[in-house]
Amino acid sequence: MRIFLLLLMLCGFQVFAERLPSVTDLTGTLTTEEQTALTQQLQTLEQQNHFLVAVLVTPTTGGKNIKLAASLRYGVYHWKPVGEKRYGEGILILVVWPEGLASMKIGHGLEEMLPPEQAAQIVRYHMQPEFEKNNLFAGLTGGIESIAQFTHIKANLSPLDALANHLFANPQRSLPCLAWTLLMIVAIVVLWRFASRPRRGIWMISMITPMVWFFSFQDDVIIRRVSVVWVMTLTY
Repeated sequence: MRIFLLLLMLCGFQVFAERLPSVTDLTGTLTTEEQTALTQQLQTLEQQNHFLVAVLVTPTTGGKNIKLAASLRYGVYHWKPVGEKRYGEGILILVVWPEGLASMKIGHGLEEMLPPEQAAQIVRYHMQPEFEKNNLFAGLTGGIESIAQFTHIKANLSPLDALANHLFANPQRSLPCLAWTLLMIVAIVVLWRFASRPRRGIWMISMITPMVWFFSFQDDVIIRRVSVVWVMTLTY
């Protein structure tokens, strides 16, 4: 079975895109039940968000870079977006096990919906912690769920709703944002009650807040984009 899958992948992207199962575990780590659960999760994601996600778990890289190892062994890191032509977009989740290394290949048609920076955050915060506990299934489940949530947010929610959901899912970022927001509210109340020209001061504080967020969270795509929308709204 493993030899067949390896030959299948080496045939190039067209074969890979058309025939590779949603979940391919070349290490034999995932149980049949876990593979079935992941496949169902991916099918639900496809139905809701209209793009495909494929999971490929490969054996040890022998110390090589994960992308280089995938390219040399399977030739899968040069393929175009996963998925049928009617979608033209998709994602490959590549995991090297038992090292617990992970990476995502984002299809060109999906980079706006799921930027590479955000994909890296999903790996770092939602997959890697579980891999460090030697739990491959939980890490994959968390990664797929995070992809589903993020892309749903991008497609359907307003910037403020997206920010609220993002902060709820990432508690480590909630406290500084909440602290600065409360400070802004206090400053606005003080200006409104005691300043001779409160509106000008309130406008300045409202402009400073998203700028602080923008430069304080250099690696957070959602917070930075909400900050830009905030400034543009105030400007125009």
